[in-house]
Amino acid sequence: MPALNLTTQILNACSEVFSRHPRYALADQAIRKIVDFIPGNSALPDILAKVSVIKTLYATPFYDIFSFAKHVISVSEFDRFLQNGDFAAVNRIRKGHGIKLKVSTKEIDLYSFSTKYCSFHNPLSYPIYNNLVANLVTKLNSRCRFSPGLQRSDLLDYETYRDAIDAMVESLDLRTYGYKSLDQGLWVLAKYHSVDRLGVKTKDDQWLMDQVSRIVN
Repeated sequence: MPALNLTTQILNACSEVFSRHPRYALADQAIRKIVDFIPGNSALPDILAKVSVIKTLYATPFYDIFSFAKHVISVSEFDRFLQNGDFAAVNRIRKGHGIKLKVSTKEIDLYSFSTKYCSFHNPLSYPIYNNLVANLVTKLNSRCRFSPGLQRSDLLDYETYRDAIDAMVESLDLRTYGYKSLDQGLWVLAKYHSVDRLGVKTKDDQWLMDQVSRIVN
């Protein structure tokens, strides 16, 4: 497995790989178009349309999109939270929706999906959380110590996650990147290392491996 490394050059190249991906780049563009067209969250049909598109194109495994949309519209001043980049925008919608797995009575924590929903509305303020990137940030931190004492579980708190991303950007001198480019580059690099460890399972995996291998090797 190639050594885990992150530089401005690698991150820029990985972000560029995302922009050329035959599926993920188009999905990202489609979501941005619909959110730009209906940016507000004061009408249930508008929210439902956006939730449906983001869930489908990001293949998020939950099914009760109506309950989630109703939950979003129930959050007082949600659009103000989004505009201000307030953590409450994520924290207020990730729980309290009542959505459960069929095999459990416990409510699902829609943490990652909530960061995606907020990020597409205000990409300058909300980095996207997902497990692959959280694992990558944790491993990088163990080497570079940009957030001393940080544990993987700490990143389940969104404020801590964003602080860790900001600390990594500062420590590794990646300050020219906004969260959206960071999200894309970090995800591509994290996905590459995951596939390299677990093996190629899809055509998308193979395409990504071929592209990123030229960057990191």
